[in-house]
Amino acid sequence: MSSEAISVGDLVRWYDVYGCDTLVSDAGLGIVVGVNTVTVPTRGELHVQLYALESLQYAVYRNKLQDIHIYPARDIVPV
Repeated sequence: MSSEAISVGDLVRWYDVYGCDTLVSDAGLGIVVGVNTVTVPTRGELHVQLYALESLQYAVYRNKLQDIHIYPARDIVPV
């Protein structure tokens, strides 16, 4: 699942997956209502150099469940 230039207002298909990331527990359509960049600090080799990994998270209004849920970029696909 990928995120090809998804922005606020886009219609997307969302997927809720179990912990193993191979089994889908639920899926549906929704509208992106917010985009957030999350920076996660991680340590490099031998804890000498500090790295920061950035990932996108999307707030999606789920029509099926009538709520807003935060999804990582890998769990939504533009329609």
